[in-house]
Amino acid sequence: MKNQFSSSNRFTLVLATLAVILAGCNIDGSCFLPQQFVRIIEPENPVTLTVGESITFKGEACKDIFWSSTGGTFDKSIGKEVIFTAPLVPDQIIVSAMGYATEFPKTATVTVKEP
Repeated sequence: MKNQFSSSNRFTLVLATLAVILAGCNIDGSCFLPQQFVRIIEPENPVTLTVGESITFKGEACKDIFWSSTGGTFDKSIGKEVIFTAPLVPDQIIVSAMGYATEFPKTATVTVKEP
């Protein structure tokens, strides 16, 4: 029986499979990385805000990111992009981003100052 795939087609298939694996995804689009890959991509750390000011935090992970902080508020607590609003008093705050199985969250320091 003759092989249906030419050598160039097999090479393309191997490259596509390798790209999917390196991206941390299964062929069906699900993720096989154990949520240890989480990072805050925006804004750059550290962050300085005035009281009551808002900023968008963006994260990168295989699935959803859980956000928390030692002060201030978020518009939502789960997602790859959230809006953080500083408290109404000066403070130094730690914003944390965590995946489903992340042992240690990624953090950003937010310094809140008077206007």
